[in-house]
Amino acid sequence: MLVGLLLAVGFVYFPWGDGRRGAPKYPVTGTVFVNGEPAGGVQVRFFAADTSLVPQDQMPVAVTDVEGRFEMSSFGGGDGSAEGRYGVAFFWPTNILNPTTDRFRGRFSDPAANAFVAEVRPEPTEIPSFEITVDPEQLLPMELSLADVAAATQEAGQ
Repeated sequence: MLVGLLLAVGFVYFPWGDGRRGAPKYPVTGTVFVNGEPAGGVQVRFFAADTSLVPQDQMPVAVTDVEGRFEMSSFGGGDGSAEGRYGVAFFWPTNILNPTTDRFRGRFSDPAANAFVAEVRPEPTEIPSFEITVDPEQLLPMELSLADVAAATQEAGQ
């Protein structure tokens, strides 16, 4: 009995295999612009229309770089997304180091309530740019951006 319990715990905490799970993944990249400008630090989350996918494949995620570019990950490391159609949600933190408040005020956090979609083909996919237009008065102010962190890191390295 103890041996069986130890084996069960071992399978849960130390799974064997090559780490490839779920549906086949394809590289997915794109760019996010807000009011015509590249938006760094935006969290991009896809929500699969196909609910038969494993949970990680249903919601791949990425964060844009300072140029607004992103690379989707399902299980991590830019492994891509499963083929299919996705609703898309965006969260732009006011503070990149403490991402709890959304500059968009939640306006783009529900993929069912906005018009953003993505189609992933069974090949490397460049998603057409996401062009988000929002009244600047409606954006919460940036406290600490990805560009601020990059500049501070560069200064510290000099």
